[in-house]
Amino acid sequence: MIAAGEVVERPSSVVKELVENSLDAGATAVIVEISEGGTKLIKVSDNGCGMSKDDLEICTLPHTTSKLFSAEDLSCISTFGFRGEALASINAVSKLKIITCSNGSAYEYTNGQISESSKNQGTTVEIKDLFYNTPARLKFLKSFKTEERYVEDTVTHLILANPDVSFTLIAEGKTVLTSNGKGPQSALYAVFKNNGSKFLELNYQKGDFKLSGYISAPQFTRPSRSGQVIIINGRVVSDAKITVAVEKAYGNMLMKHSFPLYAISAIMPFDFVDVNVHPQKSEVRFENPDKVFSLFYSAVAETLKEKAAAFSLDSLSESFKHNENFNSNTIKTPNSESFTNPSLFIVDSSAQNKTYKPLNSINSKTTNTEHDGLEKMELLEHISASSFESRINSAFSESNKSDKFIFDTPVDTSNDDFSALKTNNAKNNILKADSFDASKESAEDIKILCALFDTYLIIRQGEKYYIGDQHAIHERILYDSLLQSIKDEKVQSQPMLFGYKETLSAVEVDKINSLIPQLEKLGFTIVITKNEIEVLAMPSIMTNLKIKQFLHDIITSFATELSVSDFLFEKICQTACKAAIKAGYGFNEMQLDAMAEYLNKNGLPKQCPHGRPAVIEITKSGLEKLFKRIV
Repeated sequence: MIAAGEVVERPSSVVKELVENSLDAGATAVIVEISEGGTKLIKVSDNGCGMSKDDLEICTLPHTTSKLFSAEDLSCISTFGFRGEALASINAVSKLKIITCSNGSAYEYTNGQISESSKNQGTTVEIKDLFYNTPARLKFLKSFKTEERYVEDTVTHLILANPDVSFTLIAEGKTVLTSNGKGPQSALYAVFKNNGSKFLELNYQKGDFKLSGYISAPQFTRPSRSGQVIIINGRVVSDAKITVAVEKAYGNMLMKHSFPLYAISAIMPFDFVDVNVHPQKSEVRFENPDKVFSLFYSAVAETLKEKAAAFSLDSLSESFKHNENFNSNTIKTPNSESFTNPSLFIVDSSAQNKTYKPLNSINSKTTNTEHDGLEKMELLEHISASSFESRINSAFSESNKSDKFIFDTPVDTSNDDFSALKTNNAKNNILKADSFDASKESAEDIKILCALFDTYLIIRQGEKYYIGDQHAIHERILYDSLLQSIKDEKVQSQPMLFGYKETLSAVEVDKINSLIPQLEKLGFTIVITKNEIEVLAMPSIMTNLKIKQFLHDIITSFATELSVSDFLFEKICQTACKAAIKAGYGFNEMQLDAMAEYLNKNGLPKQCPHGRPAVIEITKSGLEKLFKRIV
């Protein structure tokens, strides 16, 4: 067995060891009390089965455990503790007192002495003056507040990993954290408070493997991985491969440098996982790591596909409500330009009914004098939310009909699906990416009603209304077109004026040679002569690619089609982003019609390839919250 010299690293590691002992004892309620970050006092009380007098006498001896009975038990560990080192290590660097009651008999351990005591069922372990006799270790602890935060993080993880156990954390006499032990959802809200509503429930099972827990909606992220909890057979662990699997499942739903939050618990056969590989048991080793990767990837991907929703004003208004440092400049006041500039609103005074007028039905010759006689309320009812009047005529002028077509991309479109969309004489088989909502919730056609500020689009689908970012929507369409062209092997190959040559080792040449079929699908033309490699052509969408660095990367890091495609992902995103329409440049009528037709066939995109929202649903309740009609 491993001698766990790191088991007592700081107060939080002591709390972890003691609480895990409580859980092994079958406790359903655990109370943790600390003072001065845990250096002065750590007290853990539970209602578990307690210890007998005989066990209490030897519990602080090294390598003493009641959880293993034979060497074979190490291959199928089902308890948190098994080495018998925690209490011995803690006793060596602190002043330890234990009071325990089992089957009505209570005893107290102090300074190696056993005496009778009075206590209800369970055990209380009290640690005072941690590291009092090891000043070097005490010197390198952080401030009391920082150590307290580490303890809070530890208890947070324990709450999420053990949702049926109630926990209470008390620091300096004040309750910092509490959970009621009534299941996973209550544990989620105990940890994330009101943000618990921003998580999606995950349930996935395959054979003897069961995954459950919660993952954050793509809109709810953090700039670090601090909110990620992986639980294997009830034990909180860290595993880089699982972390990668989860983030890959989110794919381009996330913006750059944004990370999802999650608490995923995996139940698997005990002999499939080895927890005896790290002194603090924070890392594990799997019998088949690739299978675990696949399980986590599939579980998260399926949950997102089924439950991830588009952005909406409800969530937006909730974020305003809970943001105490809300910047008033983000919403214009009634005295600001957004409300006073009359050019922002165009009135159709000739309308007899109170119906909304789409962009192409507005009379550009309307003047302010035409509505002078209208009452104030009648005027407001006739206001049409459209773009500036001066831009409306140009948006549909004949000169704009020669603009670049909305679906033009740097790929071979002579026989592709976008040509079919242009001419309306062939079936559209465009790849439906996960970020498109193809569920077709409503049978009503998607209609683009108008443009706002030549940047946003007002979209209606049945009884639902959306505001869309025209750049993000267009970028998503172009991105999926590029992916489809790669899938259909229709990428334009750009011959190089001067080929790139490099001499490689035999091993490197073999690796490149094995990847040539995949690289040719992506538009590369590569010739190998003995140990010399020559690149004669490259994808037209990647003309700025640094070939030497690219070859070096695929030789040293990549060996599969998936990883080569992953490497090109960012380049494809950049290409789509640069080709998409920019803010301030409006679509013409033909382009808007083509976009509406595409959206009707493929659904509204939730996000652009970089993870930014493409459309936000305009809900009645969301608007009422923003206008403070309801609070």
